[in-house]
Amino acid sequence: MNVDHERAMVRAFFAPEKRARCLSLLSTVRGRRKLVSNLAHLDALDARFARRLDPRDQDVDEIERQLKERGAPVLCYVISENPSLDLRRMKLSEALQATVGSGMGTFISCSAGRLAYFEGEEPGSRYICERRIPGG
Repeated sequence: MNVDHERAMVRAFFAPEKRARCLSLLSTVRGRRKLVSNLAHLDALDARFARRLDPRDQDVDEIERQLKERGAPVLCYVISENPSLDLRRMKLSEALQATVGSGMGTFISCSAGRLAYFEGEEPGSRYICERRIPGG
């Protein structure tokens, strides 16, 4: 488990009013399990930093292209209610193949606290989450 990576994701992409609770959940194994099990219906994204993908841009290749365009590296860290993906470092392309359309809440973190992909359970619930460094 990469606790620092997960905390950076929560601080960057979760709404301010939800952050403290989510960070608290990450502090225990049981709490993390609860947070991850609720990813399918996550209502904590900060709309300032999470952009819902247009329906025409929701296929694996286009999502990967957009993430790479924003600086995504080859390897990413996955936080998912899918136990076969959760807590894994894997190739971005493989993580997207396993996630897009799966119906399982998943964060694919490309750069801790800077760039991620989130997919919830609902059709079309696909987001690119990005926080830019000022001047960068």
